[in-house]
Amino acid sequence: MKICPKCGKENSNNSRYCVGCGNALAGTGKNEKDYNKVLVLVAGALAIVFILGGIALFMKSSKKTDSSSSIVASEPEQGETTETEIESETEIPVESQQEPDTDTTVYKPSSEPANYYVHNGHTYGFYNAAALGLNTYRKVVDFCQSQGGYLAVINDEEENDFLFDLVSKNFVNTAFFGYSDEQREGIWEWAEGDSDFHNWTVYGQSQPDDGNGRGEDYAEFNYERGTSSANDGTWNDAQFRKDTDTFICEWDYDMGAAQ
Repeated sequence: MKICPKCGKENSNNSRYCVGCGNALAGTGKNEKDYNKVLVLVAGALAIVFILGGIALFMKSSKKTDSSSSIVASEPEQGETTETEIESETEIPVESQQEPDTDTTVYKPSSEPANYYVHNGHTYGFYNAAALGLNTYRKVVDFCQSQGGYLAVINDEEENDFLFDLVSKNFVNTAFFGYSDEQREGIWEWAEGDSDFHNWTVYGQSQPDDGNGRGEDYAEFNYERGTSSANDGTWNDAQFRKDTDTFICEWDYDMGAAQ
């Protein structure tokens, strides 16, 4: 039984309110107590869930922060390449990594001829095979190549006349160049490249004649003592260094302009 503190009426039922004045009664019945217990349990469960959720969120946030700090603090050891550097290197085009070719130096012979001459952008140098100790045609060929050039190749009449004029004015008798049938008799070949030009003399006995079997396998400018008519820039076949030790190396550039 509950007594209403407002009107003093006795209430024998389990109502929460006074039957006399409707005032809320201070005491509660069994049902109300049970209801309150349920509310307390639910509230407690919600609080536990909220707390656990907060703890889990905090731990996740801390783990992410630690991971980020580790990444920032971690630096590659000397010599290592990071993934960022690899990607950066991969994205750079190959062409941009290549150094431009700025070397325009022209090869200069180690045994530069005492006199060299330029014609149509080519340089010609005169050497003495005896002075250099070159006792075979092959050694002469190799020598010119070692100097960055080749045993001279005559391609046309203009070049032929230019060289013959130098020989006749500056050197004794004649000079030989890179034309030979040393490998196969009667098959004349240039030591370097190719040329369709030839200028065999018809003075006396037509050339080449192999010296009537004496092994004349090397072309040189024709020279006949005591007569000028035969010394006209045409060619003769001769034995190696029999008539002259002078030979001509050629370079495909102007040696004077390159210095």
